[in-house]
Amino acid sequence: MTASAHQPRLCSLRNWQLWRQRPLAIAWLLAVAGIALIVTVLGYVFLEPTGHDLIVFGALIALGVVQAEISRHVERTRRSINTVRHVDLTSVWTFAGILLLPPGLAYSVIIVLYLHLGLRSWLGAQPLFQQIHAPAAVLVTAPFAQWLFHLISPVPFTNLAEASTTVLAATAVAALAYSVVDMFIIAIAAAVLRGGDSFRTYVGDFTNHGLDLSTNCIGAFVALALVYQPFFVVFTIVPVLVIHRSVLVKELEEKAIRDQKTGLLNATAWNEYANQELARAERHGTSFGLLMVDLDFFKRTNDTYGHLAGDNVLIAVAEVLRNETRRYDSAGRFGGEEFAVLLPESNRNEVALVAERIRVRISQLTVETDSEQGHVRIDDLTASLGVAIYPGQGRTIDTLLQTADAALYSAKRNGRNQVVGVALPTIGEAGQEEDKRAS
Repeated sequence: MTASAHQPRLCSLRNWQLWRQRPLAIAWLLAVAGIALIVTVLGYVFLEPTGHDLIVFGALIALGVVQAEISRHVERTRRSINTVRHVDLTSVWTFAGILLLPPGLAYSVIIVLYLHLGLRSWLGAQPLFQQIHAPAAVLVTAPFAQWLFHLISPVPFTNLAEASTTVLAATAVAALAYSVVDMFIIAIAAAVLRGGDSFRTYVGDFTNHGLDLSTNCIGAFVALALVYQPFFVVFTIVPVLVIHRSVLVKELEEKAIRDQKTGLLNATAWNEYANQELARAERHGTSFGLLMVDLDFFKRTNDTYGHLAGDNVLIAVAEVLRNETRRYDSAGRFGGEEFAVLLPESNRNEVALVAERIRVRISQLTVETDSEQGHVRIDDLTASLGVAIYPGQGRTIDTLLQTADAALYSAKRNGRNQVVGVALPTIGEAGQEEDKRAS
């Protein structure tokens, strides 16, 4: 083979998208892949499978491939729209392998099923290094889950009748560990790759974790069926397919209400939430605040650094809005550099404090980003805010938006980087309002 024959492959390796990521991301991804490789090699070194082990291995591979083929279109669609959440229904079969098979064969189930997914469902949907990281994370998690199971249970899963309570407890702990450790490995990778958002954004919420854990529970039932009634295992494919499709529907619904650049509510969804809060406030006689937030001189940022840098600024501002509001407040992007925030059950002083805090946090932002001029630090950001309070300044969302928008343009005319529409409370009032919000 001549040197020239090797050149395309070497060039391809040098141009691999992984090398264009942040140094911390490269280090994390390579570390996880390296540990996964070591774990796999050690599993094969001590592998002494029985004939029954090989039959179970073949059954899990066959079931996993059949399920993946039936739901291939669903998975490709889900992967193409997914940006943060990590949901892996393959764990139905891989967790069953962890419970039933010796380490080497259990890891082989993971490798074969993920290789099949990569070739049939993920091809082109994600960069190659991300496709490799998913099975690598599972290979790092698998031995930990196996170790916990054997630490708690004195007998293997196949001897359930001898110590049912202990085996069930060990299975539950292993299932939880399998979900949690894998989730953290994937979340850390997403955080170091993307940055910007808080870590909790990548970790997700209880609904996501419950879905991961439920697939492990189905995996435990698959293992149980393979031990006692092998033919019953085919009945687990249908609920897995239904869960898979329901995940896609949920993600499509979520995508439909989110601004794709910042992850905040889009204008349509924000208006719907705002009108729901208006109806609730009318019923209960409560007040709420509405903020309009507009970045100052944002066109200058785009013109100076380019639109990619401008997008990263918008993402950073969206993160400020998430961090400085409560879980049940609603922040949305109305287009361009304009945002709206709804603050339910808030009085004038509370709304003024939140608005001022948002203004200050934006003025303190430093956004590091790649631009047309290379890597830059953008730290001269400010925002103008307009405020309206229900019911005193309007009894419909449109009226409140007009009032807040008029206050916003007043802030622009009067020098920018200020809040207009409410007066800031005195020091004593501010302390009382902060205590109330904290409680």
